Amino acid sequence: MSRRILLNGIDTGVIEFSPRNTDSSDYKIVIIPGNPGNAEYLYEFAYHIFTLTQRVNAVSVISHAGHSPPVVKQGEPPYFSLKDQTDHKLAYLELDSHKNSKIILIGHSMGCYVTQEMMKILPPDRVIKSFFLFPTIERMRLTPKGAFFISRTGRFCHRLLYYMTYFFHYCLPRRFLSAIIGLKYRSLSAQRSKILTNSTVSILNPTSMSNILGLSTEEMELIYRRDNEFLRENISKIVFYYGRSDGWAPLTFQADMVRDYPDNNNIHGRLVMSHIFRYSRILYLTSLSLRPNLYKVHPRVTSPIVTPSLTRTLFTSPALLAKRDYYEVLGVGRSASDSEIKKAYFNLAKKFHPDKNTKDPRAKEKFIEISNAYEILSDKDKRQQYDLMGHQDHSFGSGGFRYQDFHGAEQQFHSFTQEFEDIISQFMGGGSMGSSQISYTIALTFMEAVQGCTKQVPHSFQVQCETCEGHGADNSYGYTTCRFCKGSGVRGIQLGPIRIQETCDGCRGAGKMPKRMCLDCKGTGSVKERRELSIRVPAGVVHGQSTMVTDPVSGMKIILSFSVHESRDFRRDGDDIHSDVFVHMVQAVFGGNIRVLGLNGMMDVAVPAGIQSHHKIRLTGRGIPRINGTGLGDHYLHVKITIPKDLTEDQHQYLLNFAKSLDPEDIHGEYKEHDYSSIFAKLKRKVKGK
Repeated sequence: MSRRILLNGIDTGVIEFSPRNTDSSDYKIVIIPGNPGNAEYLYEFAYHIFTLTQRVNAVSVISHAGHSPPVVKQGEPPYFSLKDQTDHKLAYLELDSHKNSKIILIGHSMGCYVTQEMMKILPPDRVIKSFFLFPTIERMRLTPKGAFFISRTGRFCHRLLYYMTYFFHYCLPRRFLSAIIGLKYRSLSAQRSKILTNSTVSILNPTSMSNILGLSTEEMELIYRRDNEFLRENISKIVFYYGRSDGWAPLTFQADMVRDYPDNNNIHGRLVMSHIFRYSRILYLTSLSLRPNLYKVHPRVTSPIVTPSLTRTLFTSPALLAKRDYYEVLGVGRSASDSEIKKAYFNLAKKFHPDKNTKDPRAKEKFIEISNAYEILSDKDKRQQYDLMGHQDHSFGSGGFRYQDFHGAEQQFHSFTQEFEDIISQFMGGGSMGSSQISYTIALTFMEAVQGCTKQVPHSFQVQCETCEGHGADNSYGYTTCRFCKGSGVRGIQLGPIRIQETCDGCRGAGKMPKRMCLDCKGTGSVKERRELSIRVPAGVVHGQSTMVTDPVSGMKIILSFSVHESRDFRRDGDDIHSDVFVHMVQAVFGGNIRVLGLNGMMDVAVPAGIQSHHKIRLTGRGIPRINGTGLGDHYLHVKITIPKDLTEDQHQYLLNFAKSLDPEDIHGEYKEHDYSSIFAKLKRKVKGK
C-alpha cells in the first residue's frame, strides 16, 4: 500500500502491493510514472496489474524524487534531473527486498525514458520485459505539446502556474483547496475522488512545482535523438503503445519506429484514451483481462472476449467485494413484488433517517445503503441486471461513466492487457493465469531436510460449478434476448472510417443472456475447491531449493520451495556436515574414545594421541544423503581441547615437573608457577574442599 521510504536520502512516496507469501514471487513489476510523478495517480492501475498477476507478484509505483512528497534539491541543478530520477529508481531496485528479483518495468510518458536509462545500467538478464505507454523517448520539443511548452506563451503559463502555487500553498487553507480540486473529480467515487484530490493538492506547492517544471524543461532539451543503439539491442524486450491522438508521442513517431524496425511486431498505435490516463479510463484499460466469464463460451467465439460492462467503482475499495445483497439490505426475498420492495424501503428509511438518529453515527451509512438498494431494485431494468450479475456489474456504483464513452476502445486496448497477461503466464509456467500453477514454501527443520519427511501442502483450484454446469446462469429462470446484439450474436464496431463486426461480448456469441445468474458460483461458472496434497520431501534438500509437482486431481502445477532452519548442533556444507567436539587435555595427549552427536544419534569416535586443537576428524559416510542417490556426505569434527582451570597442589606439581623437564626452546616464552603456600590459595582450596 502507500508508504514513504528513503531512496538515496530522498523522502519518497511509493505504492506497493505485495503477495502474502513473499517467497512465491521471484519477479516484481515496477511502474515508473510520467511527469508529474506522484505514485498515487496510478494507484488503481497498479492494483489492477496486481490482480492480473493473481496477487502472487509484487507491484510497485515509485513517485519521482521531489514530486511526492515535496523535497528541496541540494546543489545544481535546483531540481531533480532525469539522471537523478534514474538513479533514484535504481536505488529502489537495490533495496534488500528487491535486489535479487527479476523485474518487469512499465513506463508511462517520461517514465519510458527513465525506464530506458535504467535498462542501460541494470544487468541484461535482470529486466524480463518492459512496456512503454505513450513513450516520450525522442524529439519532445517537436511534438505539438512540446512546441507549446517551449513557446513564449507556454513559458509565461508555466511561470504563472509556479507563482500561483505560492498563493495556493500559503494563502488558501488546505481544506478549502481540497474542496476546489475535488470539484474536478466529483463524478468519481468517494474513494477515488479523495485519492486524486489529495494527490493533486500535494503537488500544488512551490517545491514540487519547481521540480516538476524543471524536469519538464530538461525533457525538452535532452530528450531529442532516439537511442537506436539501445533499441537494437533491447527491442525484443520492449512493447510500445502510442496514442491515436497524442500531443506528446504522436502516431508519426510510431510510424517512424515501424519503418526503422520493420521486423518488430510490438510497436502499436492503438491507445485511444488521453495521454494523461490516470482517471476513470484506467479502470477500463486494465480490467479487460480480469472480467470473469459469466457464461460458457459459445462455439462461434474463437478468442476471449471481455464482457462490456464498464465499472464506475471497480476496485475503488476492497470493501466492494463484501457488499451486502440488496435484497438482504431491504429484508425482502428475491421474488418480492415492486410494492413489497417499496414498502420495505419506506419502513427502513423512516427508521434509519439521519434526522431521526442524530446520536447514531452509523445511521447515515445505513440510510445510504438502503437508498442504493432501493434505487436498483425499484428499476425494472436495473433489477434484472442485478439479478443476473449481482455486484459483479459494477455499474451499480457511484459516478457517471458508461461503456459508450469508450466505444471501440476495448478491442484496441485489449492487446495490452492480453500481452501483459501472456508475459505473466510465460513466467508462471505458461497456460491461463491463476489456473495452472501456484507457488508454495515448505518450512523444514534441519533434521527434516537431512532425513526427509512428508508434508501436507494445502491449495485451492477452480472446478466447474455443478449447479449450472459451468454456464454461470440459473437455468430455471430461462434466457432472454441479448440486449447488446439483439440476438444476432455479433456487434458492429466503428474504428475510424472502418466498420467491422465482432462476436458480441455481452452474450459471447450466443445471442441470449440468462435472466438470473447462478447463486452458487455468482455467475462465474466455477467454484473453488480446496484440498491437501501429500508431498514426500527427499532427504538432503537444501535451503532455497525448489521443485515442481503436479496435483493428480486438479492437474495444477505447484512450485515448491524449501526453507530450512539452522541447527544448533550442526553446520551444513553441501552434503557434508560440521560440528564441534570438546576433547579433554588428557585425551588429547594420550588418545582415547569420545562420545559425539551425529545425524543418527550418539556414536563413539577414536581420538588419536597428540591431537591438536582445531584439528578435523573426518567421519566418512556419516553426512547427508546426496540428492542424486549416490551415497552420503561426510561428518567433520572440529576438535577443541579443554584445559582444566582449577588444579590440586599435587596436579600442579606434576605439571610443573613436566614443564621443567622440557627443552626451554619448546616453550615459547615463560610460564608462571602457582604459589600454593599463600593464605589466599589455602583459603580457596579449603572452600572448594581440595
